[in-house]
Amino acid sequence: MLSDRWFLIACTVLVAGAFPVAPVATSLATAACLLILAWTRRVSAPLALVAFAAFAGAASRADLMLGRAAVGYETARGILFPPVRCELEVEIASSPVSREGDVSAVVDVISGDCRGNETPKGLSVMLGSLPKSVVRGDRLRVEADLGLVQRFQNEGTSNRLTRIAHTGAPASGRARAATFLERGSGPHAWVDRARGHVRDRIRATYHPEAESLGRALVLGETDLDRDADEA
Repeated sequence: MLSDRWFLIACTVLVAGAFPVAPVATSLATAACLLILAWTRRVSAPLALVAFAAFAGAASRADLMLGRAAVGYETARGILFPPVRCELEVEIASSPVSREGDVSAVVDVISGDCRGNETPKGLSVMLGSLPKSVVRGDRLRVEADLGLVQRFQNEGTSNRLTRIAHTGAPASGRARAATFLERGSGPHAWVDRARGHVRDRIRATYHPEAESLGRALVLGETDLDRDADEA
């Protein structure tokens, strides 16, 4: 009998991440695997039920995130299609990432105006060309060119909102000008400042051709997302 029950539950939760892409296949495969494990007495029946309940909970959360992504995308489309220049007050919501010297982060809109339309409070935007020193919790006033995130769909998948659900940002753009209104504080800001120091040390000590590898290994930053955006 499997002794690590937490490993089994973690595996079912991990598999639930594929539910939005192939809900029927994922559910049937998970149920079949758990039934086989219970039938062969590799796991107890109560543990199999708990594992499937964990799968159902994680799958429901994934489906909920897709629903929120759809609502956010439609809200953003009413304002940002076609792309438009906006005046916004925003708060940094995700840890800033540097790619080829360009700093980007997900920001939450506090207030703003786009082409005479009031921007919905709480709209999340993946914003590039931010000041180098930004950290989570910073509030800025920015002038930015914004547009909708492209909803690419890979062959064999059933939903084009997966990426938006993952980042939480249905819109993206670049800041043309940014002014700090309030600096962030607390653990998240401290972590981001420490990451910024490490990033500077990597840039100063690594060979230019190895810098991106150093950031990927130490900070988990990769340029693959940008390559995908440009494809």
